[in-house]
Amino acid sequence: MVGGLLGYAGPGLYVTVIVLAVIWTFFAVASLKSWCSSISKPITELTSHFDKVRGIDDLAKTRVPLRTHDAMGRMARSVQSSEDRLSRQFAQWSSTSRKISAVMNSMSDVIIAVDSERRLVFANRAGETLFNFEAERHVGRSVLQIIRDRVLEQTIDDCLQRGEVVRTEMVTNEPKKRHLSIRATSFQEVSSKGVLLVLHDITELRRLENLRQEFVANVSHELKTPLSSIKAYAETLKLGAIDDPQNNMNFVNQIEIQADRLHRLIMDMLQIARVESGQEAFEVTDVRLDRLIQQCQKNHNPAALAKEIELSTQTREENLVVRADEDAVRTILDNLVVNAITYTPRGKQVSIACHSEEDSVVIEVADKGIGISPHDQTRIFERFYRVDRARSRELGGTGLGLSIVKHLCQAFDGTVSVESQPGVGSTFRVRLPKPENP
Repeated sequence: MVGGLLGYAGPGLYVTVIVLAVIWTFFAVASLKSWCSSISKPITELTSHFDKVRGIDDLAKTRVPLRTHDAMGRMARSVQSSEDRLSRQFAQWSSTSRKISAVMNSMSDVIIAVDSERRLVFANRAGETLFNFEAERHVGRSVLQIIRDRVLEQTIDDCLQRGEVVRTEMVTNEPKKRHLSIRATSFQEVSSKGVLLVLHDITELRRLENLRQEFVANVSHELKTPLSSIKAYAETLKLGAIDDPQNNMNFVNQIEIQADRLHRLIMDMLQIARVESGQEAFEVTDVRLDRLIQQCQKNHNPAALAKEIELSTQTREENLVVRADEDAVRTILDNLVVNAITYTPRGKQVSIACHSEEDSVVIEVADKGIGISPHDQTRIFERFYRVDRARSRELGGTGLGLSIVKHLCQAFDGTVSVESQPGVGSTFRVRLPKPENP
């Protein structure tokens, strides 16, 4: 029928239909191409956007292209919204992580975390310093290869097996000896267990415990010596010596001497205890040294003369003044002079001198005595420490005099030191502060 119609219409109409068909086809193809482009371009842009996101930091640098309001545009906006939430959550998590890391690294205790295979997960800066390694470089390695210690290994194993808190102690020798308490706690990871180790340095605590034990032992021994003598002399008198006119007064005198020694020991211990606890009430004033030195020389001259020791004073400057308690300075001088006279052989010299320095006054008590070895000089100011224990007790020393000097000097922001050579003599130097406005 169409053919008949075209034949009836003639060649002109035939050409017109063909032209219209071609034009319609052209516009149809163009519309289809535009429609395909409107779909493929957003997909291409989204693909390009995802290709640029290599890490969480890239989320804030790249944006999803939003150009349409159709389904593709809504999907792009949904993707961008999800990325924004993820970026904000990561920033919050990152901030929290940095804060936790800063807190952990500022702790003096060692914090170490290991997984169920004993591999290092985390170590804070204190752990890196103590065991001399870099945590970041060793994460994932066996912690037992980094820290070779049997106690630590056994603690981790016990905690993993028992699943409860394990407490113990260990000692490290590198770079220096340290006593550490260990607290191991089991924690649950996503798929396996781990152990959190907290190591606390108790070196100072152990040192103080040893000092306390040594102090108790020394006090017991020092108290036992005069008490044993008093008891022995008293029992001798009770058994009949009290009726012996040739010896009874000698025994009574010995009891008195030992009682005086016991009294000095107790008073010295009480003074040290008061100074260390801060209970000693000092009256800090400007103290003139020349008068105290002269008085000290006068008080100890009889003991020096009894040993034929020349006790002299040498003051380079007049009217030297220190900021301290007068009774405390007197005690410092007395203890140093008594110590010098006690350990100086007969016929030698002991001198007291003082001079001024920049912001302090130096008091020197020098002797020509037996001297002190370098090893003993490091411990001479400890309580009850004696260079020659038997001789010191024989001479009546309590072993607390130099310790009292040290604590009194420290109470006034001063120092005490010793310079000595065995067989030549010793010089003790006390530095006390000058008044701020002399």
